[in-house]
Amino acid sequence: MTPEGQPRRGSVRGTSRFLELAALSGFAVTQPVLAVLGRSADYLVFVDARPLQILVVALFLAVLPPVALWLLEVLCATLFPRSAAGVHRLLVGGLLMTATLQVIAVETSLGPVTRWVAAAAVGVLLGWAHARWQPVQLWTRLAAPAPLVFAALFLLASPVAGLLRTSDPPPVVVAAGETTSPVVLMVFDEFPLLTLLDAQGRIDDRLFPNLAALAQEANFFRNATSVAARTTHAVPSILTGRYPHADIAPNRSEYPDNLFSLLQSSHRIHAFESVTSLCPRSACPRQSAQGGTPWRLFDDAARIWLWSVTPSQAGSSSPLGTWFAEEPGREAARFGEFLASMDGVGTPFHFVHVVLPHAPWQYLPDGLRYPPLEVGLVGYDERTDEAWPALVDRQRHVLQAMYVDGLVGQAVERLKEVGLYDRTTLLVTADHGISFEPGQDTRNLSPETAHEIAWVPFLLKSPGQTAGMVSDDNVMTVDVAPTLAELAGSVLPWRADGMSLPSGPARDAAKVWFNQPGAALDLDADGAYPKVLSGVAHIMATPDEGVEGMFKVGPFADMVGTAADDYARSQEPGLSGRVDDLPSYDDIDVGTGTVPALVSGYLELSPEAPRPPGVAIVLNGTIAAVSDLYAEGDRAHRFVALVSPTLMKPGPNSIGLFAVDIAEHGERTIRQVDVQPLGAQSRQ
Repeated sequence: MTPEGQPRRGSVRGTSRFLELAALSGFAVTQPVLAVLGRSADYLVFVDARPLQILVVALFLAVLPPVALWLLEVLCATLFPRSAAGVHRLLVGGLLMTATLQVIAVETSLGPVTRWVAAAAVGVLLGWAHARWQPVQLWTRLAAPAPLVFAALFLLASPVAGLLRTSDPPPVVVAAGETTSPVVLMVFDEFPLLTLLDAQGRIDDRLFPNLAALAQEANFFRNATSVAARTTHAVPSILTGRYPHADIAPNRSEYPDNLFSLLQSSHRIHAFESVTSLCPRSACPRQSAQGGTPWRLFDDAARIWLWSVTPSQAGSSSPLGTWFAEEPGREAARFGEFLASMDGVGTPFHFVHVVLPHAPWQYLPDGLRYPPLEVGLVGYDERTDEAWPALVDRQRHVLQAMYVDGLVGQAVERLKEVGLYDRTTLLVTADHGISFEPGQDTRNLSPETAHEIAWVPFLLKSPGQTAGMVSDDNVMTVDVAPTLAELAGSVLPWRADGMSLPSGPARDAAKVWFNQPGAALDLDADGAYPKVLSGVAHIMATPDEGVEGMFKVGPFADMVGTAADDYARSQEPGLSGRVDDLPSYDDIDVGTGTVPALVSGYLELSPEAPRPPGVAIVLNGTIAAVSDLYAEGDRAHRFVALVSPTLMKPGPNSIGLFAVDIAEHGERTIRQVDVQPLGAQSRQ
């Protein structure tokens, strides 16, 4: 205090500057990061984030940025007193530009460079206004609580709030029936029924022998639909029998009435949940004992912020959009734990939900993996208008679904080994499908995509059942909970939107769907169901050849497997091209479990070179695939195709590119493409 009792001017100025930094860092750092995390309750469940970790990260994001910036300013003012005002203006301008960039990225469709220029211009303008106008300075000081407000909204008013409640709900008390049978429920992810069917509407036993065999002993409900576009809503609907009514965390505190709480008093529960956490701790102590890596949330918070301020990525899909892809093999390992839990002791309830055959597509039917690559997508869930990458993604999906078919076969075999199969209620289904229609959203249902997104596999084997049946009754995944409860010798004591299939009356033709919780849409089953029954594999490949037939897709599929030397060489000008991650073909070792089966790159065409209708990928002298050319990003002539590992050999492999041309009388000719290395970084 001065002798006159007034505060020192420097002290007031320092406090004012801190308040301004706090307000602006709230909008530039705290809010963008917490907004992404607030929409990612499924990610937080997946990494098993604990309440204390979530709380600490929220407070960290609210407090640390303004404190760090203020300390930087104090340090600069101490070392260079005359720079204090300039440093403050620089920090204020930087925060204003950062916040502006994030708004522009979300609210406009400007390109990366334009975003930068616009954000810089607006940031300079706002910084000038802040330096000149006292009302602007006053507003920023009054907004200083913004970081704490954003943290409070994240912790109390977002779906994440449900993850902070740690106490178990009370167990459901219900009188047991006369008999109690074991229950096995397998829920797969992003698995359209369309994928499984042949042209006659049957499960294609050439590609999916295990599911086809199960259908011979189970009730195959072909007209079964999911109810929600998102796993965080679809899986709870399966386990509770209720439609998604609100965007809440997928955990036990938000969904206390579920199959786990119902059966925990009568069954030994073995639950393996990937994106939800509905099983009470008292029933699933092993799963509850697992904890996430304490520092992972801090790393991901930093990654989210860097993504939000990178002009080329800001406004695109969230960096957490493919969080499950970061740990290759995790979902397969989870299924292995599910199998190991089957010991045949007592009366168990075995549940597993795995994020398979969900993207990223990286599995071949025998379990070999290849490095995943995202093609033909705008953001996380919208396809470009290009037909070829959509076809390749469908091909990859079918191959990964064939891998899932093998997992189902392992589960059935394990149940038989431990003596559970005959007396068990077994249900196989999925949370939702996915669309491969060019130019369409992959998740949110529309009339054009309903046949791919809504209809899912639904195979139900009751205890003692040995003869299968195909049913076209109207079934929805909200029927799972009441059906399994009845077959397990119990009954749901809560109101459900679904019905028990063994005893319930036949439902009318009406079906509902929720792109968003609480907003029901009517499904047009009359228009979509015939498309489902038409199947898909026989259209895109040659399933009579089994797995190898799945590598023959596109208009030049008949060339796959033939020798490059069988074709005449074109006299047209040559081309140059690049293959992504070309060094990976120098030393192939199948024993590692990973092979470079997805080949991608681009062609560079000279002005006089005609654009070829296809690009042949030649592996060790054999045409392994023929790709169409398509545009993506800044490349007008990209290619991508899957090649069979059977054409690879241990050690060095020769890989080449040939443009495919069609001569005057329809003969195919090929012309050499000069392949240049591009480097592994191109896959990133």
